[in-house]
Amino acid sequence: MPSGTGFLVSPHLILTACHVLPNPETAADAIVEFDVQGSIDGTLAAPKEYRLDARSFFAANSDIDYALVRVCVGPDNRPPGETYGWNWLSSSPGKIVIGEPVNIIGHPRGRPKEVSLRDTRVADRLDSFIHYQADTEPGSAGSPVFNDQWDVVAVHHAKIPRLDHQGRLLRLDGKPLQPGDGADAADWIGLEGVSITAILRDLARSPISSEQRSLLAEMGSSSAFHEEGHH
Repeated sequence: MPSGTGFLVSPHLILTACHVLPNPETAADAIVEFDVQGSIDGTLAAPKEYRLDARSFFAANSDIDYALVRVCVGPDNRPPGETYGWNWLSSSPGKIVIGEPVNIIGHPRGRPKEVSLRDTRVADRLDSFIHYQADTEPGSAGSPVFNDQWDVVAVHHAKIPRLDHQGRLLRLDGKPLQPGDGADAADWIGLEGVSITAILRDLARSPISSEQRSLLAEMGSSSAFHEEGHH
């Protein structure tokens, strides 16, 4: 079972990378854990487990690498967002500026929650992706990437490798990566996140039922689904 990070974007929906939850079958077998973090005194909280309800909502796009899935209610019959809160999403493309710091919250290598705050900055903006400098490890895929005002601007997606003119991966010494070198030998020049604007744009084009659209409307008026969800 793959491991990664995800975050709530409505009372019922969790957003992550598609390569973490590539299809409804994988999602149906997955466990979502909340409260995987230390307390004020440094002790670890007891994680709370939820299952995913991919039958009622699963939307994904492997080309831009995102998956949006419904989370089942907890033992108290409440959706997880009512217990833990959620991150509002905005379809506005102007939430990030090149050179601005970014903040990333995730669970690298399955560890308790960690926050990347220092020595981070946006390096480039593309149509569907944002490039930035930050310190992450495997297991961070699906993490929310925030701007300096703590608006979610992207879903962390992958490292960006340095390539030569033939498209070959390069090592830190500038030579082509060889079989057996390992990922630590590769020269990574930055990180890439899937733009929230691109995700919301893709969802707006997806064939979904009126019930599913109502779930999207719970993401709020800035997500561009609010009015449509109440027609």
